[in-house]
Amino acid sequence: MKITVRGAGAVGGNLAAKLSTAGHDAQRAGARGPEAVRADVPETGARAADLADAVQGRDVIVPARPT
Repeated sequence: MKITVRGAGAVGGNLAAKLSTAGHDAQRAGARGPEAVRADVPETGARAADLADAVQGRDVIVPARPT
């Protein structure tokens, strides 16, 4: 499944890593752009994405942000 996690923090990072490990095509996007997504993204298997492009062609968009 193609999943975008919208959140550059710990919650978004952990969720994207778990989804990628489970075999999903996971990517992470943050409001400040792909460069703001932490450097550990390549290690998790998830990709950093630009927020505007992150919602195109995805099956699921998960908002992972603090309340």
